[in-house]
Amino acid sequence: GRSRTEMDERFAALLRPIRDAALAFEVDVSAELEEYIEQCVRSLGPIEDERKLVNFAEAGLLLQGSALILGRKVEHLHALVYKALEKLKTQNSRGPRPEAEAAEGEEDAGAASSS
Repeated sequence: GRSRTEMDERFAALLRPIRDAALAFEVDVSAELEEYIEQCVRSLGPIEDERKLVNFAEAGLLLQGSALILGRKVEHLHALVYKALEKLKTQNSRGPRPEAEAAEGEEDAGAASSS
């Protein structure tokens, strides 16, 4: 069977806490979980062998770590979107850009000549 430290080393990316949300994007959660599932299936062998069981505590830890990483990714994306929206909002609150003013002037002139 696999030892606890062997599992910790192989799937450390899913188990270590990520403080910097941007680093969460370096972890391919899907690939790590796929590898773990394949490893479990290989280690089980024939179903008749009852001695080989899935370690559900280990699987639970990996799922928990995966959920935390995915949550950090969502939080980071959420923060980036809000920063972008705030930046757009402050740019728009400064007033229209010269190109926008010129375009508006042309529209106004067109409306006045059609009357």
